[in-house]
Amino acid sequence: TFLYALDMVGQDRMKLMIFGQLLAMLICALLGSYQLLEGLSDLKNKRFSLNTLLCVSFVLCAADGVLCLQDLRVPCCAAFGLQMTMSLWSAYQRRSTRLGQLDTMRKATHLVGIGLQEQYFEDQAGLLRGEGRVEDFMESYSKPSRLSKTVSVYALIVLGVSVALGITTGLIHGMSGDVMAGVSIGIQAAAVSLLMAVPASMFVTISRPMAVLERRLHSLGAVICGWRGVEGLSKKALFPVTHEDLFPGNAVKLNGVKFYGNRESSQIVAYTAALICANGGVLKPVFEQLLESRNGIHYKVEGYNPYENGGIGGVVNGEPVLVGTLEFLKSMGVEVPAGIQLKHAVAVGVDGQMCGLFALTYDRHRAAAAGLQSLCGYRGLKPVLTTADFMLTETFLASKFSVKAKRILFPEYSQRKDLQEKQLEQDKEILAIATTDALAAAAFCVTGARTAKRACGAGVVVHMVGGILGIVMIAALLFLGARDLLTPANMLLYQLIWTVPGILITEWTRAI
Repeated sequence: TFLYALDMVGQDRMKLMIFGQLLAMLICALLGSYQLLEGLSDLKNKRFSLNTLLCVSFVLCAADGVLCLQDLRVPCCAAFGLQMTMSLWSAYQRRSTRLGQLDTMRKATHLVGIGLQEQYFEDQAGLLRGEGRVEDFMESYSKPSRLSKTVSVYALIVLGVSVALGITTGLIHGMSGDVMAGVSIGIQAAAVSLLMAVPASMFVTISRPMAVLERRLHSLGAVICGWRGVEGLSKKALFPVTHEDLFPGNAVKLNGVKFYGNRESSQIVAYTAALICANGGVLKPVFEQLLESRNGIHYKVEGYNPYENGGIGGVVNGEPVLVGTLEFLKSMGVEVPAGIQLKHAVAVGVDGQMCGLFALTYDRHRAAAAGLQSLCGYRGLKPVLTTADFMLTETFLASKFSVKAKRILFPEYSQRKDLQEKQLEQDKEILAIATTDALAAAAFCVTGARTAKRACGAGVVVHMVGGILGIVMIAALLFLGARDLLTPANMLLYQLIWTVPGILITEWTRAI
């Protein structure tokens, strides 16, 4: 096709070139015979797919190629070869996606299901995590998507329009008396219309974004339950985040302790541990370990009261105790020594006097940071902090995880306990499954589904626009008598031009 476009093929070599292109097209059909058989199988099962349309294109291109040997014109076999290549690539992407998902499930020892719970908080739905099952994935991962059905309807309409265009063109040119010329022109018009109506990259517009997303999720040990999961995870919702998501394991460590006043250090540790344990959160194991190392006394807290300005209070051993940040103690009227420069520290005040300061170190886990950053980067998706830990403030999360903390919802402390107790109902559909409790695995399922839906939807629209423009151009050229512009090089160039945005759109799922 390239040599013919440059006028480097002599007339005495035309039949050899045409025959060579026909032979190459037959080899393409042989290599892609499974795709053609799949298209026929879809037709048998009362479905019409792009592979079914590819079968029709192959028949028309083959018939047009035989007629080209008589008319000494070059057929559009190269464009068909490009479409077959993309169809084979799509089959490879679907197969690799399926095998990758099954491999993730095969290696799983612990399954965490993600489902949509309506009326989670303030009349908004929430994406909650619960127990997952293998059946939740197996029942839905292979079901066709709505976009696939849209593409099938488009392919069927394109077939009808192309056949009608071929018949009309053939009748118009056959009225001059040369019936064979009318048949030849009609077959050429139908074949060219089908090739122009389906940009080659349309075959991978759904399969490739899902394959790219699967490879990312496979490294995190997560899968999305088919297109049903993609649509469910793409809805406007809240995503609850706990202290275990942000600081898993031993991410928080005690970096030093300083005591003030005349009280015994063991008493200060016991008072602080009592309030921290009553509050829970990421600090609880740290102070439990500290209390055990000092053989401290386990006190009960009376009148426990969480404050919205960064601290907690209660009565321990008959004395009023306040625990929180330095700013909190100052706001509560406790005298704080000047010159303290610690950013992350828990201060304790007993009976209006500051008695101790516990310096803390928060290790930043990359997976937790990546998960929170991903959740904060999408409209219609808002993380909601459900932990009552007074250290996890908006300023602290913004500086620690480099996120826009304004996108995070901070409910009142009295509401957070209720949110923690809410569980995903048993009858709710599981939309995605993670094999670990890490925040990144669940977060990337949600954000990846949203990106995949946008990429697939945009890809379908772009290719349909390109196909419709292609049919309109073919119809205009045929009725204007400009058949000399319907060259194989122009057909192939048009296909390649629309392939560029098509492939670029499928790359969107890399950025989640």
